[in-house]
Amino acid sequence: MTYLDADDVMDSKIAALRKEFIAGLPGRIQTISSLLALLYDQPDHRQELFRRVHSITGSLGLFEYMEPSHTAREMCNLLDPDLPLDDVLYSLDELNVLAVKLFGQIEVLHS
Repeated sequence: MTYLDADDVMDSKIAALRKEFIAGLPGRIQTISSLLALLYDQPDHRQELFRRVHSITGSLGLFEYMEPSHTAREMCNLLDPDLPLDDVLYSLDELNVLAVKLFGQIEVLHS
């Protein structure tokens, strides 16, 4: 009988969490893209959009996916709730470019 030490068990659990996280990323990115599309006409979605981008930023960093985490952080900076809404709306084109970039980075992880 083979016994796993505590490090092996922990590594296995982390690998399973990472796999589950990666599997859920396309849906999370799609939600972010949908909220971005609504932002101009329905700016009340701004806080929800910021929350979702902020959450994915931290999660990507936690799993050491630094490049997409930095891209998501750039989006967070543009969506900062302390910024005037006009500044955020002015940044919509840049936010959309970053969302496409993030989606591409996630696709690489997903494959």
